[in-house]
Amino acid sequence: MTSTGTADAENKRRAAEQDLRRTGLAVLSFLAIGSIAVVSERSHGHNAPAALLWALACFAAGSLIGFLFGIPRVLQQDNPNVNPQQGSNGSAGSQAQQPTYSIRVNTNLEQISDWLTKIIVGITLVQLQKVPQNIYRASLFIARSVGGPDETFFAGALLIYFSVGGFLAGYLITRLFLTGAFSRADQPQPSLPLSQSDKDTLAAIRPSIHDEPTRTQAVKEITKRIAQVRLDPLLSTGDIILWANARLSEGDAEDAVKGYEMALARTPDDINLRIDYAIALRKAAMPLDIIKQQLLDAYKRLTPQTDKSMKQRLYNSLTYALLYTTPPAGFTDAIKFGEEYNADASNLMDGAIDVNLAAAYGQKYSWYKARPVPDPGVQLSTVRDQALSAIKSAILRNPSWKDRLRMLLDPAYPNKDPQENDLEVFAGDEAFQKALRMS
Repeated sequence: MTSTGTADAENKRRAAEQDLRRTGLAVLSFLAIGSIAVVSERSHGHNAPAALLWALACFAAGSLIGFLFGIPRVLQQDNPNVNPQQGSNGSAGSQAQQPTYSIRVNTNLEQISDWLTKIIVGITLVQLQKVPQNIYRASLFIARSVGGPDETFFAGALLIYFSVGGFLAGYLITRLFLTGAFSRADQPQPSLPLSQSDKDTLAAIRPSIHDEPTRTQAVKEITKRIAQVRLDPLLSTGDIILWANARLSEGDAEDAVKGYEMALARTPDDINLRIDYAIALRKAAMPLDIIKQQLLDAYKRLTPQTDKSMKQRLYNSLTYALLYTTPPAGFTDAIKFGEEYNADASNLMDGAIDVNLAAAYGQKYSWYKARPVPDPGVQLSTVRDQALSAIKSAILRNPSWKDRLRMLLDPAYPNKDPQENDLEVFAGDEAFQKALRMS
């Protein structure tokens, strides 16, 4: 959809909402004025509560008739996409029709509305000369319960005022709001223009807090197609999450944040979704405290039944994010969560959390080494050994982490981000160089 088409659709939506608000305000004003008039007539001796109840009854009856007159018609066809002169295989003259299945809209209410409106109009036209007499008889009937025959003219005014007002309110609200609501309910839910296999392919690739996951050409094509879809019409939470993942994959972190926020409003206990949201916030350069809070909220939702891969992803994201928060609280919390995870032998171990732990120990070593007064509770030699142990553990579990660890250790590593210096304090340590085969 082009930006012009999107703007036009948004303008139409706003205009429709404005029309509905104005109509609602007019109806409320109409009811308020009429109700005040009914109640203020108490001094004339009529029963105000009964009069008010009759007023509401007349308004409701008028609204019902207005609703019946305003119900839209639904046009339906059988197999509209099949040419009667063309077979299901596209060959002219073939009489074979491919069997189809579809759910059609129930139009019973529409048919009843059509019958009743014709009956009401027909009877009214036939009995037109008797309308004043019938109104007078109805007024006499209402007057008996609101104060007696002396209140006949008041009852007649009440009858006409609230019945006509109710009719207009019922008709306008049906046309301005219920017509659109019926249309949205009858149409299939908007969804991503993807096959189920494409959705499964995209769902298998979750964003990473470290680096962008490798995308195949097929995934790139899928995310580009999703880029043409607007977020607002999507109704399925699963589609919203896929949309946000695709936008993040395409580098549009701000749009991804919007999608994740919409999905989280529906499923706030989804741990994976909250991790995705935190990653999007980080890539959108949002404050670290907000990112940390989202991951801690996900951490609070862990249970013994939580999927192990999801748990590993959370601890990895949390310990990594904490490395970028203010020391000493940042590396202290990173070490706490990293050691907590490694203490459970049943957890999945791929070395990622060990890498984060090594970086946290490096930060801790640098922090306390630079203190003018040594902290008696911190032995730098112990912290150094913990960092080295974490490096060896990460390499043992997954040798591919060597490159990242070398980057963190070597100040002269090519194209290195200056902020990635957590292990540089050990750059001259032979044991670290040997562990990473740098010497």
